[in-house]
Amino acid sequence: MDAEKCRVLLEIITCGTLSGAADKLGYSPSGISRMMDALEREFGFRLLLRGRNGICPTRECETLLPKIREFVEKQEQLRLEVAGISGLIAGEISVGTPYPAYYDPFFRLIAKFNQQYPQVRVNILRGMSSALCAAVEDGNADFCIVSKRKGDFCWIPLRQDPLVVILSRNHPLTRQDSVPLSVLETEPFLLPSPDEETDVYNFLTAAGIRPGTTLPCQDIQAAYYMAAAGLGITLDNAIFASRFRDAVCTRPLDPPQHISIGIAAPRLELRSPAARKFLALAGEFFPAAREMTAISFS
Repeated sequence: MDAEKCRVLLEIITCGTLSGAADKLGYSPSGISRMMDALEREFGFRLLLRGRNGICPTRECETLLPKIREFVEKQEQLRLEVAGISGLIAGEISVGTPYPAYYDPFFRLIAKFNQQYPQVRVNILRGMSSALCAAVEDGNADFCIVSKRKGDFCWIPLRQDPLVVILSRNHPLTRQDSVPLSVLETEPFLLPSPDEETDVYNFLTAAGIRPGTTLPCQDIQAAYYMAAAGLGITLDNAIFASRFRDAVCTRPLDPPQHISIGIAAPRLELRSPAARKFLALAGEFFPAAREMTAISFS
């Protein structure tokens, strides 16, 4: 039984489509389809069902999935041990950040890591801080620049970022140096990504603030444009707000509120050799990562 074909099978089931698995693994959809045809011939029965809602495993495949996952994991462990004996760092790591302000050092770090360790595949994850922190805690991510969440992972702080109020340029509140928390309960409030656990949602919940009028927004960019048009006010991290300084005004909250932004990584004993190399290299681009004494457990 071919471990790579089994790995592809698991990725197809995770993604729900051949094209999604192909993009993730670097194959063509037709190549993946041929691999699955060969695997089904080897097993002697169908493994996947194709329908309107995507691809799902057959009942027979469901029965075998725990053993298939175990087989793929053991093959990967063997490959990494062989690579280690040969003096190579191999495998894959998963990294991500929702913060455009960190894109430049983040992607330069990935580029340099690729040059030094070409045998390691780097997966770039998408998602907000809550999802990325959960991925780190679950062992599905190795390095994420995020706002802090509770969880069993290592935390390297990078900055304390102020929460700021986003206002149209002609809003009366722009005449004030800061905005009292109480105003959030009287002004029409633009709530970005209402179905996600964002920093704004967490802050409002923890502070017990209930805006009187809430206008849901698709995302934070929509909230900025709505605020600029005078439809309401919103909150955001100052590190984000700087990108929209030409469209809106910002004011700090009174009392000031901050969001902790940093690097979330698995606990030391859970890091793969590749993840350890990545975090060590990160010190060149994020000086805080150089001082391991700055790591604390959440």
